[in-house]
Amino acid sequence: MYNPDSISVICATYNRPKSLLHLLDQLNDQRCVNLGEDVDVAVVDDGSNSDLTGIFPAYRFSFTYIYRPRDPHGLSRVYSSRNMAAKAVYGNYILQLDDDLEFHPYVLNLLQTAIRFYPDGHWVWGARISNNTDVEKEPPFLFNRGVDGRWFDGQCKWQETHWESMSSAGMLMPRVTWDAIEGYDESLDGCMGAADQELALRVQKLGKRPGSVKAWLAPWFVNIADEETGSWRMNMIDRRVRQERNEDLFERKHPDRRDWTNV
Repeated sequence: MYNPDSISVICATYNRPKSLLHLLDQLNDQRCVNLGEDVDVAVVDDGSNSDLTGIFPAYRFSFTYIYRPRDPHGLSRVYSSRNMAAKAVYGNYILQLDDDLEFHPYVLNLLQTAIRFYPDGHWVWGARISNNTDVEKEPPFLFNRGVDGRWFDGQCKWQETHWESMSSAGMLMPRVTWDAIEGYDESLDGCMGAADQELALRVQKLGKRPGSVKAWLAPWFVNIADEETGSWRMNMIDRRVRQERNEDLFERKHPDRRDWTNV
């Protein structure tokens, strides 16, 4: 890719073929973006019951599917899978999408347009998120959902935030930023709920002081449609191997973490 605004989409998947195909169809239907030159996609399959090689239709974007055998102990490896996916793509910006997300057909156009006006350097953007299964439980002031609990257009603004408010579902950052922090800490495989925030914290720490590297909640939306197998997050937590609490993990790795919530 030679376009400076080229976007690489990375995704880890496990036993969600219908959701994954829907995700890829949505990407293939993105409008007002040159999918053939500006977008490439890599999916790493963390040992689903069936290798999906050969089931994918031809897409307008460059597409890579990698199947890795399941860990013999059933350990979920979503973060090392995302790191593996990032090594298989070559765009200048890395967009993380979960395998069960729904989003607007102009999302990539919106992101490319915003990128062109944003200063060079390190930064991280998060999406506004809704979830089919717990619409009533999430704080609405963060997400500004529509009446059906899903994304809708034009109703929220850019909001400067910090690592504690970030989720990997729809997270975007420059490749130079991803490379500078060396992606995910793979020791966090086996439990979900902290690694995306820890990733965003390390992005902030590329700056000399809190707020010098920006973390934003951006005015674009994703909906988590997890009906196919239920919440991946909760399933992973139920089967977690790492017994350390997230609070203890952050205390050990980032004793100064609260300093980086000042924006």
